[in-house]
Amino acid sequence: DGVALDLAGSVFVLDTASGAATRLSYKTEIGERQRANASRPSISADGSKVLATSTGASGFTPRNQLWLIDRAGNATQLTTGLPQTPRDVNLAAGGGAAVFSTSLAEPYYVRFGAEPRQIAQRGWFLSISGDGGKVAYWWECDVYVWDAVTGKTSQVNRDAKGVELKGGSGEPRISGNGRYVSFAGYVSSKQRYMQAWRKDLAKGTLLQV
Repeated sequence: DGVALDLAGSVFVLDTASGAATRLSYKTEIGERQRANASRPSISADGSKVLATSTGASGFTPRNQLWLIDRAGNATQLTTGLPQTPRDVNLAAGGGAAVFSTSLAEPYYVRFGAEPRQIAQRGWFLSISGDGGKVAYWWECDVYVWDAVTGKTSQVNRDAKGVELKGGSGEPRISGNGRYVSFAGYVSSKQRYMQAWRKDLAKGTLLQV
């Protein structure tokens, strides 16, 4: 198992079994091997792939782009021409897809080998299922889930009858199998503290946990 860390503009992979940390190097498409001048890393479940944004300080790597880097140092550029550095970067546990937002809170989805697609006008706190099939996100006090197969978006913070939680919801996390979304939300606008909730996307039921 591994954990990806961002320290002073460099990406490190921490082996949780041995405690050893390795500064990641990678090869760009023109064959230049360099230290990974990158940030905002996200690692796959098996630790074999790391997703990171490049700053381009070396002069070889295009700025403000996403790169998928394996532990052997081979890198694949996933995006081109992004006007801003990707934020809120998350790699699916299976390593086959990812999500990110721009600084304008525009949420994007990218399945490797295809062009990134914007999934909503605005969205933060992106969370992607293990197979990359669903994405949960927050915007303006509501939680949503987007389906990569159908392209449809549904609101999460409401029960099977369509009754919405009042007072705002946020910080969603989707389960690895894409069935459940957990999030924080208020029962009413008069409630002082948020409660934890879980939505069953298959049944439509909403459970306070």
